[in-house]
Amino acid sequence: MKTRLAMPSLILALVLIPGFGFGCSTGSDAQISARDYARPQKTISAARALGAESMPTAKLYLSYARDGVAQANKAIQAGNNPAAKLALARAQADANLALTMSKQQKMAMQVRDINQEIRQLDEQLKN
Repeated sequence: MKTRLAMPSLILALVLIPGFGFGCSTGSDAQISARDYARPQKTISAARALGAESMPTAKLYLSYARDGVAQANKAIQAGNNPAAKLALARAQADANLALTMSKQQKMAMQVRDINQEIRQLDEQLKN
C-alpha cells in the first residue's frame, strides 16, 4: 500500500515544494513543474516501447537521458533548481533523439517489408 502512495506523493512534492523547500525561489524560471519533470521520463518510456534498447546508438542516448534525470534528481535534492532544469532539458533532448532513432528504424523496417512484398507481387505478375 505504501508504494501506491509514493508516486502521487512525489508528484505532489514536485509541484508544491519548489517554492518552499528548494531555496525559496520566487522566479518562475527557477521552479520545476511536475510536467517538466515527467516529460523526459515519458519520452524515455516511448523510446523503449519502440525498441530503442535494441539499437546501440538509441540505447546510448537513452542512457544519457536516464543519467540526465538522475542528475536532475540530485540537483533538486541539493536545492539547485537551475541545474535541475538544465539537466532535465538535456535529458529531454537525449530522449527525443532516442525516440526519433527508434521511429526511424521502425519505419525503415516497414519500408523494407513493403519493398519485399512489392518484389514478390512483381514476381507473381511475371509468372
